[in-house]
Amino acid sequence: MLFLQQKRIASMMEENMDWEENEEINELIEKYENAMQSGDSFFFDVDEWEMIIDYYFDNFQVEEARKAIHQAEQIHSFSSSLNVRMSRLLAFENKFQEAIQLLDETQRFENENEELFLVKAEVYSMMDKHAEAIQSYNKALQFSEHPEEIHSNIAFEYESMDEFDKALEHIEKALLLNPDSEDLMHETAFFFELTGSNEEGITFFTRFLDQYPYNKFGWFNLGIFYSNMELFEKAIESYEFALAIDEKMSSAYFNMANAFTTLNLFRKAIKLYKKTFLYEEPDAVTYCYIADCYENIGENGEALSNYNKALDIDVKMADAWFGVGRIFSKIDSPVSAIKYYEKALNLSPDSNEIRYELGMTLLSSGDYAKAIKQLEEVVKTEKNIIPAWLSLSLAYALQDKLSEAISIVKRAIVENRQEAVLFFRLGGYLFRSGLVEEAFFNIEEGLKNDYHSRWELEEYLPDLLKDNRYIELLEIYKTANASDISDIK
Repeated sequence: MLFLQQKRIASMMEENMDWEENEEINELIEKYENAMQSGDSFFFDVDEWEMIIDYYFDNFQVEEARKAIHQAEQIHSFSSSLNVRMSRLLAFENKFQEAIQLLDETQRFENENEELFLVKAEVYSMMDKHAEAIQSYNKALQFSEHPEEIHSNIAFEYESMDEFDKALEHIEKALLLNPDSEDLMHETAFFFELTGSNEEGITFFTRFLDQYPYNKFGWFNLGIFYSNMELFEKAIESYEFALAIDEKMSSAYFNMANAFTTLNLFRKAIKLYKKTFLYEEPDAVTYCYIADCYENIGENGEALSNYNKALDIDVKMADAWFGVGRIFSKIDSPVSAIKYYEKALNLSPDSNEIRYELGMTLLSSGDYAKAIKQLEEVVKTEKNIIPAWLSLSLAYALQDKLSEAISIVKRAIVENRQEAVLFFRLGGYLFRSGLVEEAFFNIEEGLKNDYHSRWELEEYLPDLLKDNRYIELLEIYKTANASDISDIK
């Protein structure tokens, strides 16, 4: 719903610009306002009053619209167009029933007035009577010279009723009536995404492009749906078609770069991200994406440079601070890394990704108390992040607080009973605590769940590889594992 509301606001702003650029209306408004201030007598015909009143409505000057309506009614005692505008005023004042009543009375005398039905539909929509609004819009369609706009409004009403399929049907109709409309194109794509209908989106835009092969927005949106389906090569091809039509379409370069990033083709992605700067102002997000690509190919200097460029543009960008922190962590500068992680977390306090990395860096630096605080916050809000549970328990184990470490892993198992690595870690802590029988019980549970995850236990407790009981268990579950694989085959 928000998408369409924003679109309507944008359209209204465009209309306001039209008013400002319209010399005729500006002269009319100046003449009207001068007459009102001086008290001189004046006369405007109904068409001129309509323009004056609409000007004030569209510029959100409701009180001025009210004055103009009352002035107009004194001169033109009964006018259907003035009644329609009075209804709009009543709706602005939340007098919806009065507005509908006036429109109904006017409709008795003029039953083929598109504007009347449009305003009635708007009033019903404000009342959350979306079915009635749709009925009025359908009546307006019979007389409209711009049916695509009405179909778009009908879609909004269906969206408000959570009837997305019907909303999509009308958006499609609107687009086919005005295939050059960028707004309608993106609205159509939005509805397909809203309903999770990616395959249907591909089908629609493919069919649309068969009819309008030079529509860059059609190719652009087709690329988005291919990306949603993880068909990145096809997405790239679609973006290339969009760029063949308009080589300055920066959003196509950006999305194509994202697709290359997903394919781990980071140098191609970097080139395309930078290409966007030829056609639009550099922005912090793109610099961050470039930095991330450099980070992925191990060019930490370039990554750091681009993260800093992002911060030059937007000092409050948490991802950039986080990225700089990661670079310092990679080059073994934990003190600096912690400083940047803390800045990132301050800007994005709900990010468990940042909090986890901060906790891990504090842990590796030996600041166990602070590490525990951060990792506890992670597992409190996301109970299935297994590395966080393991690291939290390790922070206690490294301080020889094995009972606390055991308690942490038991908490983790309650939330994640299928995770073999937790049983292995618990077995390791219990073994070191001298609770050998309980240790082997949990080790066996781990082997039952996932034989191959035992490496984590062996890494933590290498002495087990010399323990005859552990070796016997490995032989038993190795045979059982091989049998399971044979059964699957």
